[in-house]
Amino acid sequence: MEGVNPADTAWMLAATALVILMTPALGLFYAGLVRITGILFVGLFAQLAWNDVANGLIYGDASQLASQALAVLVAPAYAFAATFLILRGLGALTRLRASEREEALGMDIVQHGEEAYLTGGGAILIGVGSEHEQATATRSG
Repeated sequence: MEGVNPADTAWMLAATALVILMTPALGLFYAGLVRITGILFVGLFAQLAWNDVANGLIYGDASQLASQALAVLVAPAYAFAATFLILRGLGALTRLRASEREEALGMDIVQHGEEAYLTGGGAILIGVGSEHEQATATRSG
């Protein structure tokens, strides 16, 4: 067996990087497209002999396709409305967003008590004499 081929290694690293970068966006697009298409195809290709409920458009019953199309429209609207109401309810009980100071300090420090960046330059966007700088000086000194 010969040594590792640099060209093969470079190709594998490049392909892996592309997959990692593309997967979330394509996954969301594909999942939404497949769900909507699948729901509509039930209205097109449903067959009474298989489902004991109704035929689809191909087998002469357009109402099944209409029901499926209505579901495609209503389900996302319901999900949005329910999420909105849940967040409004939670927002009445507690705050849903960090304060500007917490955001400027960095959520890693506020939520986890540590810096995400070893160099100390991460998300620190507050002025001199801040709590973070005092805490860093205390830790270093």
